Amino acid sequence: MLSLPNDGRMTWADLNLAYALQLSSALVYMHALSPQVLHGNLKSDHLYIDSSSNELKVSGFGFSMQSPSTHKSQNVWNAPEVLQGLPMTQKVDVYSLGIVLMELDTRRAPFFQEQATMNFHDLLLRITTGTIRPHLSPT
Repeated sequence: MLSLPNDGRMTWADLNLAYALQLSSALVYMHALSPQVLHGNLKSDHLYIDSSSNELKVSGFGFSMQSPSTHKSQNVWNAPEVLQGLPMTQKVDVYSLGIVLMELDTRRAPFFQEQATMNFHDLLLRITTGTIRPHLSPT
């Protein structure tokens, strides 16, 4: 975990970086286990922060796998191959990590604009076919 600035207070950017490093480290650890553990359903709802230490905790291991498999979870944090029902690899957790980090940076749910204008099934279909991708504002 990153150390606090000299005054003991962290900026939003410091916290974002600390959480990104902690979450990335957790995934590296899980993927290095033998047998490796794939979370498979990583999203912001499964992340908790200890307010006294700013330590990030990962939960929601109900879909975690010790071997490549598939599961039925369908949400906008899932990699397209998960939404298609294909076998899971480490790549699905890395994709979800990117979506969580984007959400942390923008403070908005992934595909929030699209969710307001289309039904959820159509949104998931567009994600799986690659006709829609997560995007960041340049500002």
